[in-house]
Amino acid sequence: MNKNKQIVKWINTDQEKKNIQLPIIKYNHSQVVVNGKLIKDIKITRIGAMIIPSKAGINTLEISYHPNGIIHILMLNTIIAWLLMAVVVILYWNNLFKRLKSI
Repeated sequence: MNKNKQIVKWINTDQEKKNIQLPIIKYNHSQVVVNGKLIKDIKITRIGAMIIPSKAGINTLEISYHPNGIIHILMLNTIIAWLLMAVVVILYWNNLFKRLKSI
């Protein structure tokens, strides 16, 4: 498994091309490369496993997930919200300790 993609290799012992079902799940924004070619139209089983065309010999599948652009914006919003929450908590505690000292 690479940092951002999963690589699966298998051997087709038949002398001809055939379809093979792999125990790999494809999500909506997954990018699938089979034997160096980007595959857009992939057959999927009922549970989401992929059915891949397999040439004779060694085959390689690389799958990676590229989230929608909105996900990056939502993650940034989450980080900003946590930072703001930390600032509010620090200001609250600072104000509370000032009041306790003045008593």
